[in-house]
Amino acid sequence: MQDFIVFCVWILGLLIPLTSIFFGMNDAFKDLAFYLKRDHGGHESKYHNNVVFAGLYCAVIGSGIGSAVVYLTQRAQTESLGELLFLVLIACYVGFLAGWFIGVSLACGLAPKSFLQAPGGKKWVRLVGTTNVKKSRAVCLILAASITAFCGFLLWVLYQEWITVQQ
Repeated sequence: MQDFIVFCVWILGLLIPLTSIFFGMNDAFKDLAFYLKRDHGGHESKYHNNVVFAGLYCAVIGSGIGSAVVYLTQRAQTESLGELLFLVLIACYVGFLAGWFIGVSLACGLAPKSFLQAPGGKKWVRLVGTTNVKKSRAVCLILAASITAFCGFLLWVLYQEWITVQQ
């Protein structure tokens, strides 16, 4: 029963950021996509949507991995269900944010130069903090690699802790 409750809380915890993105920012995404299609053809709009959806896909994957690892490693150590649910929810949100940044960074780092020089792509380039396309690619790929390495290190630490508890 405890596993089912944790799973339901994880699903609810995952739905909160997803619904806020889809409903809260949906109009902004639609307006920008309409502007890009109307004034610049479909090319720029397609890559803008790819950046957003790459972030969402990686966010869902990161949320699932983070929550599953925290649940599996902390289930035996945590005595109360409330504490376990809190840890799973925190892992859900941290994994969601880390996955979002990894996905968006990879998508911007691997996007074609024509997109990054166009008006819609320049918004993503400025978000990085530079106006140079090569520098923004480098920053995006370094950011994605560093967040991935940091999350991998945290998962490794949790796994090592879990192994010592199991023995």
